[in-house]
Amino acid sequence: MLDDPIDDSLATTTGLPGFHGLHLRPGLEQAVEQHFKAPSEVQWRCIPPSILGKDVLCQSAYGTGKTVALVLSILQQLEPLKEEEPNYIKCLVLTPTREGALETMDYFNRFGNHLPHARAAHFLGGGARVYQMHELGVQHNRRDTGPRVNIVVGTPRRVLCLTTQQTATNVKYLDLSRVKHLVLDAADLLLGPQDQARDVEKLYNQLPPNKQVMIFTLTLKGIQSRLNSWLTDPVKVLYDCGKRPRLHGVHYQLRTHPRNRMARLVALLSALDFRKVIIFTSVPDQLQQGLAELPFKTVCNTPPRKNEQLALELVMEVHNAFRDGEARVVICTGVKPPGTRTKAKGLRHLRCQNRCGYHDADCIINFDMPMSLEDYCCRISSLSRVAPQPTVINFMSYVSDVYFMKQLR
Repeated sequence: MLDDPIDDSLATTTGLPGFHGLHLRPGLEQAVEQHFKAPSEVQWRCIPPSILGKDVLCQSAYGTGKTVALVLSILQQLEPLKEEEPNYIKCLVLTPTREGALETMDYFNRFGNHLPHARAAHFLGGGARVYQMHELGVQHNRRDTGPRVNIVVGTPRRVLCLTTQQTATNVKYLDLSRVKHLVLDAADLLLGPQDQARDVEKLYNQLPPNKQVMIFTLTLKGIQSRLNSWLTDPVKVLYDCGKRPRLHGVHYQLRTHPRNRMARLVALLSALDFRKVIIFTSVPDQLQQGLAELPFKTVCNTPPRKNEQLALELVMEVHNAFRDGEARVVICTGVKPPGTRTKAKGLRHLRCQNRCGYHDADCIINFDMPMSLEDYCCRISSLSRVAPQPTVINFMSYVSDVYFMKQLR
């Protein structure tokens, strides 16, 4: 049975002015209001200084609107090229994962439709080389035009690779020497103790000295010293740091024996009136098999690890199917199977997986509970902000699940 819900909708925007108070371009304001009722607290505090060109350091939890804040800040500042002025890369957005990059690209596409001078493209490891070369204006190892885009969204390793490659006439595939805006999304993962930090450092050294830097992060632990050298008199937005994270939606508990979980899940999905559902589990293959008989399409985001190109193709296929409504249920990993140990690097990987890159779901089901409140908040950041009553359903099958929910309350 479903226990009494936890209705914790404190992260709503009650009391804040609408997007008109941010003085966005008319087309941009209309586009964002089709998807969000009002700006979040983080957006309200980040966007005004950002569009004035100031450096910004934002630390806040998942689901507080950081990605939308960075996208709106960039689109508001981009100006059309002057007559006969060649195009060039004006903005570089770095994210630690493919899923994060695709999510950011979705927002650029949604909000930038009314701004013909704003063109974004994603550059990810394993991506189609023909697409990437076309967007950069390179054909047959020669640059036929300038780049067709002015916003680059990508993972550090792939972007760095493109900056080191040259055409037959010694012109860089990707030239960052005129970038005006650098954005690090999930900077705590980008600059943590791993290879990505070195790649980000190398990319930063290719940028001009006069640029705007915007940093969005979950925590400043371990990265503060590097950020101090990159930021110039930044506006700091430290939202609810050290406080209990504010949750969005109505949260239910479903108590069931481990042996009955699959049957309960099938019955639940058959009875629920939902538009899109995200299911988090440690056994994605079992779930996909068990849900195969349901009358709606279910997809699973578990790409092969050894083939980077196939992995990216699968990630994009699943992402597009869920975004366009072709698939109504997506199964995600990002949880540690019971009884296994995970090293620190694995924990960071799980955090990336919990941030699944999908949004606008009106229901999230935690078939397997996360390891921390941080991961829980990361998952529910995918809930729609415009659904009438977004819902989270947590399967309570183990003692540890019950203990976790007590902490949540």
